[in-house]
Amino acid sequence: LGCRPTDYKPDRLEFAMYQALCKGFLRSQQGRAALLAGGILGRIAQDFIPNDEVYLGPSSDVLKCGVCFVADGESTPIFWDNALTDDEIDLLCSVYKIETGRRNGNEPQCSFVSWFPKPAAWETSGLNIGFWSSDCESWYQGHLNEINSPNPVLRTTNQWRHSLRFLKRSQKVAQVNERLAAEYLQNIGTFSTS
Repeated sequence: LGCRPTDYKPDRLEFAMYQALCKGFLRSQQGRAALLAGGILGRIAQDFIPNDEVYLGPSSDVLKCGVCFVADGESTPIFWDNALTDDEIDLLCSVYKIETGRRNGNEPQCSFVSWFPKPAAWETSGLNIGFWSSDCESWYQGHLNEINSPNPVLRTTNQWRHSLRFLKRSQKVAQVNERLAAEYLQNIGTFSTS
């Protein structure tokens, strides 16, 4: 979302402009990819488009900006689906460059801050248990209230990781859940229905 000077302080107007950009972007064919991404990206997308959008794809440009799924040990694609680019993820998370006041040679040194955590920070948080829980929603609504306060705060990736730590045990539950789901899907053809 651009570069800001060292003394930059975000405000509600800046957040409203970010929301307008998100709304326009998410109403494109890539909105569906944001919903399918789940986690923080999917939740941000739900503020602007209905969940039913996931049924409207993949889009016609899936071969240009999509992802190919291939079965283990195979080389032929099983199917394609839309995926977000890094720039699109940065837009949804509202990533800004802020000058640090230092220089790297002739270039100003910058840090990256955002209104929302990027997926990597979200996925390693204690809130990520494999689905959007009531705790996730409580955090999200509280964060929106913080953004709409008189002094909203943008955070770096490390600050996001620190603020999203929560219970480490929930991460272990999510990891076991992920492993068991993967095992089930790998063996789905061997299960009997009788």
